[in-house]
Amino acid sequence: MAVKLIFQSSEKSNWDSTLQCYLNCNNEIYISIEDEDHEQSFIVLDRQDSIKLVKVLKTEINKMMEVNNG
Repeated sequence: MAVKLIFQSSEKSNWDSTLQCYLNCNNEIYISIEDEDHEQSFIVLDRQDSIKLVKVLKTEINKMMEVNNG
């Protein structure tokens, strides 16, 4: 089953941008960011680096929660 996730900038952001994320045909995670001018950047991550990215995101989310609760 193919899944492509698309995220939009938060409403608080001054940017109109989207992030796309999916598993490519090489079994790697493909992530692209397109801004309001339709300029696109991307990165392709293998499994190990994808796991590292998730860990960093979880750490940063936990920091957000600490700031909001503290």
